[in-house]
Amino acid sequence: MDSFYKVLDEGQQALAARSDYNFDHPDAFDFELLVSVLRKLKKGKSVKVPVYDFTTHSRRREWKTVYGANVIVFEGILAFANKELLKLLDMKVFVDTDSDIRLVRRLQRDIMERGRDIVGVIKQYHKFVKPAFEQYIEPSVQVADIVVPRGGENSVALDLIVQHVHSQLEKVRGWRRAGSWVRRGLLTALHPVSLSTAPLCDSRQTRVGKQGWGSTLLVL
Repeated sequence: MDSFYKVLDEGQQALAARSDYNFDHPDAFDFELLVSVLRKLKKGKSVKVPVYDFTTHSRRREWKTVYGANVIVFEGILAFANKELLKLLDMKVFVDTDSDIRLVRRLQRDIMERGRDIVGVIKQYHKFVKPAFEQYIEPSVQVADIVVPRGGENSVALDLIVQHVHSQLEKVRGWRRAGSWVRRGLLTALHPVSLSTAPLCDSRQTRVGKQGWGSTLLVL
């Protein structure tokens, strides 16, 4: 979902440089483009996805190509904040993690990967991140089909998700031999990486059967 941040104007760029721009509000995302892209992916079509540069707070010139698949894993902390987006989701998963762990991960990511200073990260956390969690993210657990405690370390929950996706594929398409591919692909997508930072449908996407037959959209 991070790929779909809106392009900032000069004033917003200046705010972002001072850690005064709210990236944790639904208005920060280009949901119109996001919904359009996901609709095409669900139809098995290939799409162009923007690449957002968090060091410059802008989109890069080069967009990446993402191909349609029968199982699409889409991730975003505000993925449940848009009604049109919710209509596209076949399975909604809320991945819960301890608040201290979330803060530590944000500090490590923003300082090591995005060149931020600790003062700015803490300021942004208290001003935008924590209030956004309380207002938008935490309440969205009510629309989730599955709640996963302990994040990607919960192998039991992940296994249940894989089994459900497998059963849905068999029910809709009759793919009796898809299970092992779905299982391996989804576990690769879900387990070894941080669920809070995995990009939209990157190289870990799972492709089963013929492209263009429609997709199951799994959201974390």
